[in-house]
Amino acid sequence: MARFVRFSEFGGPEVLRVITGDPPAPGRGQVRVRVHAAGLNPVDWKILRGGPAAGAYSVVLPSGNGNDFSGVIDELGAGVTSWAVGDAVLGGSRMFAQADWLVVEASAVIRKPDALGFVPAGALDIAGRTATASVRSLALTRDDTVLVSAAAGGVGVLAAQLAVRTGATVVGTASPANHDFLRSLGVIPVVYGPGLADRVRALVPRVTAALDNSGPATIDA
Repeated sequence: MARFVRFSEFGGPEVLRVITGDPPAPGRGQVRVRVHAAGLNPVDWKILRGGPAAGAYSVVLPSGNGNDFSGVIDELGAGVTSWAVGDAVLGGSRMFAQADWLVVEASAVIRKPDALGFVPAGALDIAGRTATASVRSLALTRDDTVLVSAAAGGVGVLAAQLAVRTGATVVGTASPANHDFLRSLGVIPVVYGPGLADRVRALVPRVTAALDNSGPATIDA
């Protein structure tokens, strides 16, 4: 038997239930994944509460929960040649991730690097894709200096590292407790809050791009 997180009404965590049933079977072009870890994102609780977020995703009750996951492929659907049983993968499956097993299109998962544990891999889909897209949108080069807000947060910590890999100089806002961590990633740390622009000016001669993960204060600065 398989366990699935479900909710039949909108609300808080109290409406979530764990139900049991048969594991799903993959169709043509799909793979079945034995889930090892399932991440949570702000959008998950927004959907759970109902309202605009639930409407945006056309949620029909009863519904599953969660998007991000990592696990191991344990069954292949007809026609799948790009994967093998036993391959470790990560990906996203909106409203289905919090379960023992899930079925997704074979093209919707990527291979989990051996050095990456299942738990961090299970929280990468939304944050990872957001960070990748946002850094790509800036087209950074080694001539750039980019200010990344919330650089120790879920999206920011990935975006800051991706920005460093472009060769750009990266300044990241964070609380003082996270400054040594950011330095270890090659990021110049700065405290967020009033006076940010002056503190950044004291660190670097100019900023050519800003990548905001927390609010308009970064863009305003």
